[in-house]
Amino acid sequence: MHPIPPVLADETRRLERLRALSLLDSEPEPLFDAIARQAGELCGTGIALISLLDERRQWFKAQVGLPGWSEVPRATAFCAYTIAGGRWLEVADARLDARFAANPLVVGAPNARFYAGLPLCLSGGERVGTLCVMDSRPRRLDAAQIRALSGLAEIASHALEQRSVLSRQAGVLRSRFEQDLREAESRYRVIAEEQSEMVSLAQADGTLIYVEAAVQHGMATGEPWDLELPLTTAKGRRIWVRAMGEVEFENGRAVRLLGAFQDITERRRLEQQVADDERFLRQLADSLPLRIAYLDRERSEVIGRTRAELWPTDDDAPFSARAHAALAGQAQQFEFDETVAGQLRRFENRLIPDRTESGEVRGFFVTGIDITERNAAERALRELTTIFDNTTDFVLQADRSGQIIYMNPSARRAFGLQPDEPLAQGRIEHYASVMRDISVAVLAKQEVLRQADILRSVTEAIPATVVVVGSDGLYRFVNGAFERYCGLPRERILGRSAREVLGDAEIDRRSPWVRRALAGEAVNFTLDYPARDGTTYLALSRIPLRLESGEVDGFVGVAQDITQQKREEDRLLQLAQRDPLTGLLNRTGFERGLELLLRPEQTGRRAAARGQGGRQGAAASRHGLKRTRTHSSIPVQPDTRRTHAVPTPRPKPAQSLCAVPRHDDVCRPDRHHRSAPDRGRRASERHQLHRHRRRLLHRPIRDDGR
Repeated sequence: MHPIPPVLADETRRLERLRALSLLDSEPEPLFDAIARQAGELCGTGIALISLLDERRQWFKAQVGLPGWSEVPRATAFCAYTIAGGRWLEVADARLDARFAANPLVVGAPNARFYAGLPLCLSGGERVGTLCVMDSRPRRLDAAQIRALSGLAEIASHALEQRSVLSRQAGVLRSRFEQDLREAESRYRVIAEEQSEMVSLAQADGTLIYVEAAVQHGMATGEPWDLELPLTTAKGRRIWVRAMGEVEFENGRAVRLLGAFQDITERRRLEQQVADDERFLRQLADSLPLRIAYLDRERSEVIGRTRAELWPTDDDAPFSARAHAALAGQAQQFEFDETVAGQLRRFENRLIPDRTESGEVRGFFVTGIDITERNAAERALRELTTIFDNTTDFVLQADRSGQIIYMNPSARRAFGLQPDEPLAQGRIEHYASVMRDISVAVLAKQEVLRQADILRSVTEAIPATVVVVGSDGLYRFVNGAFERYCGLPRERILGRSAREVLGDAEIDRRSPWVRRALAGEAVNFTLDYPARDGTTYLALSRIPLRLESGEVDGFVGVAQDITQQKREEDRLLQLAQRDPLTGLLNRTGFERGLELLLRPEQTGRRAAARGQGGRQGAAASRHGLKRTRTHSSIPVQPDTRRTHAVPTPRPKPAQSLCAVPRHDDVCRPDRHHRSAPDRGRRASERHQLHRHRRRLLHRPIRDDGR
């Protein structure tokens, strides 16, 4: 047995106002049908009703989704609670609400689960009916749908009252019109029969109401006239009259004028009131968060203009296809994106066919609602639902009364419920919560963010390029210097691979050191690049990034231009190994070249280590000595006193000679006292050095330094 709905304290007055509307058991009317249809379309529900509640029943003035239904008993009416409460009522799932769980409309047809309704209030505050929507599945309306439904309820309330007023006024006007017409006909018939001249009416200033031109035109052509003109009576009252007349002819000659005058002041007032009401409804509709239009079959125009004229830049093809479907009687619902005030917005459009009494479609209504925020909320809800569905924590939701309305999968498994099993009738008696002091964690996070800001500022301030590359090879961070180096904005670099940004050739050149860095080794290397003013050198470092587990998660790359440093090193090396006056190798330069000749395998290894970047090791060989066979080389002959360069023939500019020091200058034994093993080792070294020097002096020597 379900509960009986409450009754208002002023129920008698409410019922009197309801009967005064003269709406109960009236025929369907297009205005109310359109409001109900619009409510169902806006809320996406299968049922929408405009209903009136008397002492025994809920009668449907307009309904969508309940074919063959015209009323239900008041005892089962959801709307009785809406009228009693006097405000918005929404029932997400009637099965979980004690007021409706046993209601015949819930346990039987139409199997109602969801209900939302608003009372229809007259100007005196009487709640005579409701505008409501229902559905066979649990749900809730969003804020935009509630606002739209509230606007439609206001329109329906005003329409109910205006219909009653206009109906009463029309009845009074009709009876008055019929009476006035009978009296006027009798009065003017007597006048017409008694008078031999035409009778006319004039204003106080003498202006004839009968327009002379209309009379003359009627006498000339035989056409009748029908005029509506303002008139000031003898007492100064302003009225409107309708003057109708025609000319009677006999044998082609006008013999009399027949006509009548009718006071149409009341009709004009009612017409003005209807126009005012229409303007009010238009203003009310314009204030709703909806786009509303009507397109007819013949012209497909909006207020006299085509859609293509109103939006010449829009692609009309998708709309045209749906418009044809709507004109064929098929309601359409679709979403599309549109730029409004420079912002991309999402709209939901509905095309609702407008049918005549015979069922013919003569046009369709167009409604559009901005659903940008709703879509964003739905996306956020889906994301939150995904989190709840995949968490191992228990998540339950209850309504204000404590009734459980949602359990996530983890909670269902804990209670032994299947994913699609209805929730049992249970209530939350109490709940426990845990509070944790996270001040230290928050401060630590703030400190991390502060340090990150500092590091970001430092990387932006230094001239070197700084990048962070993940283990997937994609850029995670770049500083401003790297943006300028690549000539690309940061947005076009982050998330892309180094090969996409720098090119295949450059990445292939750097790949050996990148592989070592990703293997966990910190590497430093130098690369050279040809430039218009010489060679440009870059010093590069690759430092691995490691997770807490020790796994390599990418690397930090730092690159700095060391061209000026390299050129200064070359200049200082020239000064250290050459005589400033002659340009010849001095003792230091000679010994350096001799060392390269004595240890070729060690020199090769050192040059390879220094030349990993390409040309770093070139400096050593550039300033060293090489034995080459060349026709322009000059043999240098030893002398027992001092070895010197033969001055002729003169060497080419690209060549240079070196002064060979005496034997005692190169391998002069230390004058200090040494032990016997030390003296033996020194003697062996002097012997080896002397032998290589003799072999060098008997071969051409060419310096290919700058």
